[in-house]
Amino acid sequence: MGAVVKKIAYNNSKYLITYLQNGETCQTEADYCFSNMPIPLMKDVLEDGHFEPSFREALHAVYQAQDRDRITPEGKYQAGFLADTTKVGWQAPRNLWQEAPGSGAVPIFGGISWSSDEIVQVWYPSDNYHAELGVLTGAYNFQQIAYEWGQESPSGRLENARQGARNLGGNDFAHGLAHGLAIAWQNVPYLQGGWANWSAVAEKEPGAKNATYFNALLQGDKDFYIIGDQLSALPGWQEGAVASAINAVNKVTDPQYLVPELDFLPDTRLMVECL
Repeated sequence: MGAVVKKIAYNNSKYLITYLQNGETCQTEADYCFSNMPIPLMKDVLEDGHFEPSFREALHAVYQAQDRDRITPEGKYQAGFLADTTKVGWQAPRNLWQEAPGSGAVPIFGGISWSSDEIVQVWYPSDNYHAELGVLTGAYNFQQIAYEWGQESPSGRLENARQGARNLGGNDFAHGLAHGLAIAWQNVPYLQGGWANWSAVAEKEPGAKNATYFNALLQGDKDFYIIGDQLSALPGWQEGAVASAINAVNKVTDPQYLVPELDFLPDTRLMVECL
């Protein structure tokens, strides 16, 4: 735990992984390498000269998609491979949304309020209904809004979320929100995004070229397997991460095992961002 991989080298059919742990540089040798590192972060870590050209081309297509400027010279936002996404959480008295009996208001027990504001949505807790306090999601946004929020300090994001809550539920609702936490996943080291956005890989090329790249990486090469929801039919979801790992292990234990390829890739803008 807490190990930062610095280099993945290949020599004599073995992988040599160099990593930093507790301030010390360590190395380990392996016959197989399973990497759940976000693919763009492999750019400065993974030696790729031994891979088949199709596998190497797919890697570099992902690197290129991630490295492009988020804002074009024309001022237009363009997504990278790792999705910009930010989230805010609050703790607050439940009576802000679960009104007391006899108040005349309809209480809210779980679910989501959608907003046209930059917060996009508020998630209400779906358990412990009789507790005094509850934890809710006060903002969950994506793409350009998330990118812009990520340029602000956590306190700035909280203020944005509080204003969005005020627009949604009024002053009392916004004022009662406390103990806020804000995260911009694109700013988190070793993650740099919320999930894989395959539509960014080949947006300027015709057809389903990104599916070709996806399928090339899906099968692995030279006993190197990329795993995680980033290489699954369910990007952005835990189930996708588990399925990806199962597929990779099955490929190793059974050389005849075939991982189903995709003709068209799932669009995370629909599956995760609900856009």
